[in-house]
Amino acid sequence: MFTPYAVRGILNKYYKKEKAIDISTICDLIAYISLLGPIPRNVSFEILNLIENLTVDQIVPIPIINSLRSNLFDQTRNRQQLATTLGNLSDRLPSALNYTQLEEIKIVVSADYQKWLKVLGKFAESTSKYPIYVDSENLYIQPVNRSNVALITFYDYESKIVLIAQIHQSSQFDLESLKTEIQLLSKSHKFATFDREKMLESMLKGEASEIINLQRQGESLQKAASRVGIKLHKGQTMSDCIPTPCHRHATVTAILPLAPATSAET
Repeated sequence: MFTPYAVRGILNKYYKKEKAIDISTICDLIAYISLLGPIPRNVSFEILNLIENLTVDQIVPIPIINSLRSNLFDQTRNRQQLATTLGNLSDRLPSALNYTQLEEIKIVVSADYQKWLKVLGKFAESTSKYPIYVDSENLYIQPVNRSNVALITFYDYESKIVLIAQIHQSSQFDLESLKTEIQLLSKSHKFATFDREKMLESMLKGEASEIINLQRQGESLQKAASRVGIKLHKGQTMSDCIPTPCHRHATVTAILPLAPATSAET
């Protein structure tokens, strides 16, 4: 689980590596740890200092700043109202980037393995010549199922459907069901990834399906996106506990590599 110390470590890592992190993601992190109880003041000061440094180039509304401070420094035992207020303010923030590429895409987000199987079953019925693109987002918290993967994203170019499977709280039975469905899908479709996807490789172990790696000589996805005229904003991606921004990012990273497209044809 996230703790104030873990969040301090995450933000410090972003700061030291000069990586972008969106204020909406920060709000969700602080709201989460606020619910655990009052935060030690020394940790609160350190977190606030990191937030100020990480958002120096962002316009942060005053109500957000005030709510962040309240959640960090208020010693009230009942934290629900503090966290809820911050969450509500965060939900009203505009997206850092609006991806026009998502306008024609149907996005299915679910932690229900039966919904995963239903969508993947539709993919299997498709006669598309394009591969199914697979991507994943990692967790920063201790997972229930011992996997460090929060989301697995599947994209079928033909149907314009993206499935975001929230797997971080899935049971072993759910994951085995997903594995079985992916193996069935592999009999009629190839898969494409950007860099290696070890979980997919593990699920397909012993299967004949080919996994096409679309990455060019270690090139980053951001750089690959820029080649097709798309600016990819990495600051809105964290784990599954950051819903809307992460899902938007996961969807874009799923459809991007097939944009030039279909270079995955073989």
